[in-house]
Amino acid sequence: MINILWITYSPIGHMSELFIGKRTQSGTWVDAMAELLNTHDEITLSVAAPYQESKVVRDNGVTYYGVPNCKRIRGAKTKTNEFNSWNNVIKQISPDIIILWGTEYANGVDIVNVAKACSIPCLIFIQGVVKAIAVHGNGDLKYSTMLSGASLIDGVKTLILKIRERDLINQCKYEEEIINKSSGILCDSDWCSAQYLSIKNDLPIYNVSLPIGTPFVSGRWTFNACHRNTLFCIAGTGPLKGLHHLIKAISIVKTTIPNIRLIIPGDVVRKKPYWLYQNPYMSYVYRLIKKNNLGNNIIFCGRLTPEQMAEKMLESNAFIMMSCIENHSSTLREAMYLGVPCISSAISSVPEFVTHGKNGFLYRYCDDETLAYYIKKILCDYSLAKSVSDNAYVSIRDKYPQKQIADKLIYAIKMALSNNSNS
Repeated sequence: MINILWITYSPIGHMSELFIGKRTQSGTWVDAMAELLNTHDEITLSVAAPYQESKVVRDNGVTYYGVPNCKRIRGAKTKTNEFNSWNNVIKQISPDIIILWGTEYANGVDIVNVAKACSIPCLIFIQGVVKAIAVHGNGDLKYSTMLSGASLIDGVKTLILKIRERDLINQCKYEEEIINKSSGILCDSDWCSAQYLSIKNDLPIYNVSLPIGTPFVSGRWTFNACHRNTLFCIAGTGPLKGLHHLIKAISIVKTTIPNIRLIIPGDVVRKKPYWLYQNPYMSYVYRLIKKNNLGNNIIFCGRLTPEQMAEKMLESNAFIMMSCIENHSSTLREAMYLGVPCISSAISSVPEFVTHGKNGFLYRYCDDETLAYYIKKILCDYSLAKSVSDNAYVSIRDKYPQKQIADKLIYAIKMALSNNSNS
């Protein structure tokens, strides 16, 4: 029996539902992985995350631990009491191996240090690649452009964005320490492997994909069931996701398809005055929407559950991924798993699973005219949309088969345990 401890930087997915009473929009891959591993008798699984108090909940064969006196810290050294909290919980659980989900926070240094002190191998399941995000996080958007026509308070709040940018740059050194002290990484792309081998050239790398959440596995997109001229995207609240470029592309498409609609999920501040509550980037986005007269074309639909997300994708004519940097591009993969026709910026690992013109369309990030061209192309050509859909549905399932994910993870775990015992 192998006792696995997963560590996340906050309660996400089902853990959030158990601890806080509502499920987060993110974390579907953690829940999906837990479901896959629960079919293996040789595994016991625990999940730990920072929480306001010490808490233990057991549900569906998984034990969830809330770690007190800890909060997410990016780009700055953690306090001694936080190290002690992780030390106490890890010793209490006494896992055979630790899997840390991501390198985005300095807390990961405490975790790998505790693991080393206890001679427990620690694998890192890569989420975002901090060293890449720190360089490209603002895309091509200049602060001066974002603040053009902005209110005074937006100018003041921009300092918060600059602080976050500084923290992200500082986090790079903590990411490097996490990687150097780890027992290896779990990822599924050459792009991601290249980023971390540049930090540690003998780093063990295990090919393990993020699983696709259950709501995205069983559905199947059809042209007849979708809403014509409707797009769906994931935008976030910062320039990294490239929403400002999609808005510009929509304004071009609207000249020939006046009823085009873009559906955007996520939290939307509905209080007035908006300028007091929105961050400077979202204020810029709303100004851009108004400037291009797109108020009736762009709809913010609020936070969605994974089931609602899948439903919105199936209702859409196409899914757009316009980020300037991604690692897994998990939402793009989810859309392809449903067979939704997709258009994506050709960044990071995306060209490793999207073949332009066959199972999707690729364009250069920030090339609004080409993005608009492919949007019109896929909206106006039924046979093309169906062909791209069919190819996406088959190719993504062939490249990332769900049934093999748990087996590959268990193989990586056994290799790390063997390497640890031999060292």
